[in-house]
Amino acid sequence: MLREASLVQTFVELADSLVDDFDLVEFLALVADRSAFALGSPS
Repeated sequence: MLREASLVQTFVELADSLVDDFDLVEFLALVADRSAFALGSPS
């Protein structure tokens, strides 16, 4: 269940980052960090 909850939280954070002052670098850093966590890589 922890993995599913983490994935849901990630999608919420990604959706929240898509606002008027969208920062592509910050968005990609978030995707990379969450992907590493989801794949079990140390951050």
